[in-house]
Amino acid sequence: EILDDALTDYLSEQVFSSLPAETFDTLVCVSPVDQLSSEVAEFMTGSADSWLKIKNASALAPFLIPVDNGQSVYRTHPVIRAYFRTCLDALRAVERAEIYKRAARWYGNRNRLVSALSFARSAGDMEFAGTMVEKAGGLTIWLRSGLPRLNAIVDILEPDVFAKFPRVKLLKAFLLVKMGNVRESRLIFEEVRQDTKNFEQDRDNGSQQALRLDSLVLEST
Repeated sequence: EILDDALTDYLSEQVFSSLPAETFDTLVCVSPVDQLSSEVAEFMTGSADSWLKIKNASALAPFLIPVDNGQSVYRTHPVIRAYFRTCLDALRAVERAEIYKRAARWYGNRNRLVSALSFARSAGDMEFAGTMVEKAGGLTIWLRSGLPRLNAIVDILEPDVFAKFPRVKLLKAFLLVKMGNVRESRLIFEEVRQDTKNFEQDRDNGSQQALRLDSLVLEST
């Protein structure tokens, strides 16, 4: 959700002007995450008392909506989340990237791969994105998640990832053949074959065994 200037000014002057600076900064840090809890707050800020700062801010109370009976997990009103995302976007690039990297790790640890990759891209950390796709199983992502999710994953990734991660490049080839573009899929497959010496040499710190298995699955498709 995009806020207009009048609403942004109102929230800044009438709602959040009384927030302590540390609480405000905490809310900026957690703004990429769609649910809030003590675990989220500590992970995103690195501070054990960050959740208390949020809970003790009376100005926030109307905008925190419990999603469980124990009231340990909350979602934030979309307008408020959008406001703090705007504040996040105003940070220096290096600070913004660090917060997005934390969000990527948070979602990656919870098997929410599309969200994790999206934040890795926002952080400019495509190497982390490629590693996450490999850890998620490469071609086996299709078996668990289906073609729409696979398509979303490939769309997020940038060309450098496909160039550096042979298994991720094979994932793109697999998607293409499933979508009926056999010719382009075969071209990519042969490029990877050449780059990896017939699927015997994965990237540094990669898995030759996993690369070989992915190539066999794709070749039999």
